[in-house]
Amino acid sequence: MKMKTTLFVAAIIVATATSLFTLEQASAARTPDMMFVDMLYLQPGVDESQVEEYFSRIEPVVAKHGLKRVGSFKVTQKMRGSIDPDFMNLWVVAGPQTFEGIFGDEEYKQHVPFRNSTFDMERANMFMLVPTYVTVNFPAAHSAKR
Repeated sequence: MKMKTTLFVAAIIVATATSLFTLEQASAARTPDMMFVDMLYLQPGVDESQVEEYFSRIEPVVAKHGLKRVGSFKVTQKMRGSIDPDFMNLWVVAGPQTFEGIFGDEEYKQHVPFRNSTFDMERANMFMLVPTYVTVNFPAAHSAKR
């Protein structure tokens, strides 16, 4: 009986340690070094459904370069400031090479006309971010191996 209890306690200790290690690793992997936010204006007359259509088209292309959208938001009220975008997106970025890879990708370039017919890119606001305080775990952005 003492042997079974000892084995049971040892199994619980190993399981707890493994779980804590896994949580720690997941948490570390989910604190991004870089993020990106874009604030976008729709072209006149564009239906809002076209927004998600565009992002679903480019998602696999940008993902292979290390860009992952973690949130998309329709702006419903302007509280203050000089810009008034229709949509905002929050992205996790794998590294500084991410956008160079995306903008040089021939597959991405095929989606640029649809992007430009959806969004007024002249009015878009885009910012690279370095997190200084994070309370949310974000999925990791993965760079493609070529």
